[in-house]
Amino acid sequence: MSPKMSIAAVLISTLLLGVVPSPDSSSVIRPGALDTVPVEIYVDANNPVSTDQNAGTVNSPLLTVQEGVRRARENKRRNVASVVIINPGVYRETVTLAWTNRPENQPDNATPILVRASESGTVRLTGSDIWEDWTYRDDTRVLEHEWLFDWGEFDPGWELQGLAARREMIFVNGDRMLQVDEPVLVEDYTFFVDEMNDVIRLKLPAKILATDPTIEVAVREVVWDQRYENNVTIDGIRFDHAATPWKGGQGAVRVTWSRNVEILNSEMHQNNWAGLYVGQSDTVSLGNVAMNDNGGQGWNTWRVRTFSSTDTETSYNNWRGALSGFKGWSVGNKLESMHGVSIRNHIARGNHSRGLWLDYDIQDAILDSLLIENNEGDGIWLEANPGPIAITNSKVLNNGESGIRTTFTENVTLENNLLASNALRQIEIAGKDKRWVRDFVSQERLHLTVRNWTVRSNELSGGENLIGVASNVRYKEWEEFTSTLTADNNRYVSDKMAAFLVLNKTLSFIEARSREDFRGWRDHTGQDSNSSFVHSN
Repeated sequence: MSPKMSIAAVLISTLLLGVVPSPDSSSVIRPGALDTVPVEIYVDANNPVSTDQNAGTVNSPLLTVQEGVRRARENKRRNVASVVIINPGVYRETVTLAWTNRPENQPDNATPILVRASESGTVRLTGSDIWEDWTYRDDTRVLEHEWLFDWGEFDPGWELQGLAARREMIFVNGDRMLQVDEPVLVEDYTFFVDEMNDVIRLKLPAKILATDPTIEVAVREVVWDQRYENNVTIDGIRFDHAATPWKGGQGAVRVTWSRNVEILNSEMHQNNWAGLYVGQSDTVSLGNVAMNDNGGQGWNTWRVRTFSSTDTETSYNNWRGALSGFKGWSVGNKLESMHGVSIRNHIARGNHSRGLWLDYDIQDAILDSLLIENNEGDGIWLEANPGPIAITNSKVLNNGESGIRTTFTENVTLENNLLASNALRQIEIAGKDKRWVRDFVSQERLHLTVRNWTVRSNELSGGENLIGVASNVRYKEWEEFTSTLTADNNRYVSDKMAAFLVLNKTLSFIEARSREDFRGWRDHTGQDSNSSFVHSN
C-alpha cells in the first residue's frame, strides 16, 4: 500500500494503544477527526442474543451490518469516529452508508469510519437468500419454486439480449448454476426462469439431492451502497451474489461521490454485473482486493481522481456476457475517466473479454508489474486517452487478440515488459482519424490520436505478429504514430523474418499494408538502432 498512513492504520492504532498517532501531511485523516477514542460497534449474526436494539457491545451485539453502519454514521455526524467490527457469519442484506458529506449536510466532516471483519475473510455480505420448500416436478430431478420477480431482459440501450441481458442466479452448495433459455432442462446444474408461469426450475444430479443441498437465490441488486461518505475503510469482507442489472454506475459494491475511501483484504465474487463500481470520487485505494468471477466486469470506474490499487485481481469475469457471446463493448474490466492512477501488482487472467480496458480520459497513470494473460480479447486496450500512461515491468501473454491495442491514446511509455504469444499482434495500432474526448476536470475538449509513444527495453515475441497496423488505420494516422515514436533497446523474437506489419504511402490501401523484416522496420521508423531481432527457427 501507499506509504501514507491509512484510515485503518490510524483507527486500529487508536484502539490498541489508546492514543492517536500523528499522521504525516499526506494522511487522509483530517485534523480534529479523532478528538475522541473511536467507538467500537459489534455485529454478530450468529450470536443468539443479537438484535438491532442491543447496545452494540461485545456482549450485546447488533444483528445486522446495516444497523452497525447506521450507528457509525450517526456518530460521525457528532464528530465521533467508529469501528464497526463484524464477527464471522453470512449477512444477507444491503448496506447503505450515505449522505453525511452531501453539500447541504456536513461536506467537510472528515470523521473516519472503519468497517472490518473481526477475522479477515470470515464475513460474507451477500445478495442471495436461502430458498427452501422446493418441489419435485413429475418424479424427475427437476425442482420448482415460485418466482415472482419478473425482471425480464434488461435493456441498457445497446446490443444486449438473451441470457446476457438477464440477472437471475442460483447457487447450490456455493457453486453457481448455469442459466439456460430453454424450458426443458436437459443437463444437470442448470436452471430456467419461467416468468409466464411464475416459476423457476432447477435440475440437480441425484447425488446432490441426496445431501439436502443449500440453495441460494440472488434477490438483491447491491450489497454495499456508499454515497457522499468520506473517510471510510472496508477491511476483510466478501461481497457476493448481487443480482445487479447491466447498466452504468452499478455494481455489487458501489462507491459514489465519496473521498478518501479504502477497500482492503476484500473480495467481490460471483455477482451478476460489476464487482466494484467507483464513480465521481476522489482518493480511492484498493489493497489485496480480488474482483473475480463476476458476470460482466471485475471493476469499473468513472470520473475518479487519485486512484491506487496494489495486489489486486480481476479474473474470470464476463461469464454472463459469454452466455450470449457478448464479449466486446462495455465489458473487460473497464476503467473510465480517471486522473492520477497507480495500479501495481495486478492480475487479470481468463476473462471472457479484454484483460484491462483503459477506456477514455485516463491521465497520469502508472501500471506496474501487471500479469495479463489468457483473456479472450486483447490483453490491454488503450482506447482514447491523453496520458501520460506508463506500463512497466509487466507480462502480457497468450491473449486471444492483441497484447496491447490502442486507438486514440497519446503519451504512452512501454518499458521492461514481456509481450508474448498474443494471437493477433503484440502491439496493434488501430483507429481511424482522431477522436474528441472531454477532460472531466477542466472540461477541455481534447483531440486525440496515437502519438508520442516510447517503447524501450521490452521483449516482443510471437510469430509474424510483433508490431502491426490494423485495417482501419490510414496512412496519416500511421505516420503520426511512427514519426513521434521513440523505440530502442527492445528484443524482438519471431519464427518469421517479416514480423512487422507496416503501412506505406501508396495509392492502394491493400498495397499499402506490407510485412517488413527487422531491417525494414528500422528503415521505416528510424528507430530501434540498439534493439535486436532473434529468428527463433
